[in-house]
Amino acid sequence: MVEWVWELYGTGEVLEAADQKLCGGFDEKEMECLLVVGLWCAHPNYNLRPSIRQATLVLNFESPLPDLPSKMPLCPTVF
Repeated sequence: MVEWVWELYGTGEVLEAADQKLCGGFDEKEMECLLVVGLWCAHPNYNLRPSIRQATLVLNFESPLPDLPSKMPLCPTVF
């Protein structure tokens, strides 16, 4: 599922990953934020995943969305 959402993110269509049962009944900015933070938390390189504090700040719109690569990294890169 992460691969699918990341693919949508890369093509600028991340909102397509929202549950269709919601019938569009959601705030698009909030949904985009939730999905992007989800990708960030699932980053293949655990060193690039956010702390709980970082994720919370973004989810509360107190920090900007992370700048993730348009394609999901295939192999973790250790820094």
